[in-house]
Amino acid sequence: MTFRPVALALLGVLLAGCGAVSPGLVQLRYSTETPAAAGDIAGFSWAIRREPRSLDWLRGGEPPEDTVTANLCERLPGLATEIATPDPLTLIYRLRGGIRFHDGRQLTAADAVASLRRSADRGLGGAHAHRFDKVASISATGPLEVTLRLRQPDPLLANALSGNAGVVASLRYLAAGAPSTSDGCSGPFRLAEWVPGSHILLTRFDGYWNQAGRARAGSVRFTFADGPALINGLLDSSIEGSYLASPTAMVRLTRGVTGRVYFGQGDTLAALDPRPGGALADPRLGRALSLALDREAIARAAYAGLVQPTEPPAADGDAEGTILAAGASPQLPRSALEQARQLVAEAEPPRQDLVLQVGSGLEATAVAHEVLAACARIGLPARIGEGRADLTLVTGAPTLEDPAWTRWIPLVQLPNTLYLNHRITGAPTGPSYLNHPWAAKVGRSKH
Repeated sequence: MTFRPVALALLGVLLAGCGAVSPGLVQLRYSTETPAAAGDIAGFSWAIRREPRSLDWLRGGEPPEDTVTANLCERLPGLATEIATPDPLTLIYRLRGGIRFHDGRQLTAADAVASLRRSADRGLGGAHAHRFDKVASISATGPLEVTLRLRQPDPLLANALSGNAGVVASLRYLAAGAPSTSDGCSGPFRLAEWVPGSHILLTRFDGYWNQAGRARAGSVRFTFADGPALINGLLDSSIEGSYLASPTAMVRLTRGVTGRVYFGQGDTLAALDPRPGGALADPRLGRALSLALDREAIARAAYAGLVQPTEPPAADGDAEGTILAAGASPQLPRSALEQARQLVAEAEPPRQDLVLQVGSGLEATAVAHEVLAACARIGLPARIGEGRADLTLVTGAPTLEDPAWTRWIPLVQLPNTLYLNHRITGAPTGPSYLNHPWAAKVGRSKH
């Protein structure tokens, strides 16, 4: 899971000077893809919100890193010609011959085995080691055959290997310690240069094995920009594309004539994360607050109606955690408020007021206003204050394995938001860009 704490501040600053956001100003229309490229281009510029910490996939897991490495590195399933499961405890990948890494070496089973064992090594502190908890062994059973034997069936493993857990790199790169500013993979782009504080340049890998997936652009120049600098760069075409963390930035971008906004189905939530041991330490209080929140109001006021409210816990449900499914959020039923008040009455009274730490952004202000209103509706003392906050606004895509699945209080589901200059097209609209070489599809538009 990837999530960012933003101390109830998020990206409202993007709208500074633009006036209040009016619901319906930008209509939310989902698309599954952007038009296919009409031809090749010499290169294009792209922005990520901050400079990556590393190009080592074990240190990734956040959009700035994965947006870049997805174009450099490939995953085990994509390098295989066949995947066999002769029994529930055996997973066999038969690799394609003739694949070359960017360092010139040909892919063998030994490269894949070393890569997977590295990902599974908890001692290295990688984010994906837990994906291999049910794996007993990873071995080369042929020059181009990798076999994983399991202690018990794991229906999620194959899917995990399609993500960063399954990245395959050259043994030479791994033996060098997988340097964080170099590239040892086999994707359609290779690392040309990384100028700290300035940019990362990827160039087309002419030795790429999959000619059908050959990059349409000769290069991609990643710059690091967020907030007004990003929006201004998109508007003046010095930046030609970006995936944005918040859809409300699009309100300003739709006023420009340099490009187009796309919304794709996303898996990212905006949620409240209670501090362990804080004012909501009694889980009944967190559930009460979740029942009392008006998510429709948050969607309208904080996100200009460009998000989907999540479903609050069922008023008569007995689930211990909240529900992270997006859908229509009904008006707060009296029964839900009554249950919330009953939960507050049953819970151990908080020793202090629930403290919200609020930034100056529009989204933060609107979310904080509704949280305070919800607390007032159920008799839960709350205030805005400085110091150690009891609630933090976070964004992320939790999975069933994450503790956040039961700890978070979900608010809204964010769309995947993409801006493309009229000169380019081909980028996917959904979150698949974090695991696939999306930039290879970007080329000249018909515009």
